Amino acid sequence: MRNEKDHYSTKPPIFDGEKFDYWKDKIESFFLGYDADLWDIVTDGYTHPVDASGVKLERSAMDERQKKDQKNHHKARTIL
Repeated sequence: MRNEKDHYSTKPPIFDGEKFDYWKDKIESFFLGYDADLWDIVTDGYTHPVDASGVKLERSAMDERQKKDQKNHHKARTIL
């Protein structure tokens, strides 16, 4: 039988409107434990890549790093 204290929750902590500092620490730990690059997106923000004319790049025109950043942006939004 599995001990509930040993079970790792894959659900992010939910902010209930109280104890923001506690929730902030928990959500930061959640992101860092899941993927530190996601936390970078949360703290630094995400800017969609554009071409020389300022037009947003289609995914097919992005390099691998840009694709990863875009994917992490959407993962972070889903978690939040």
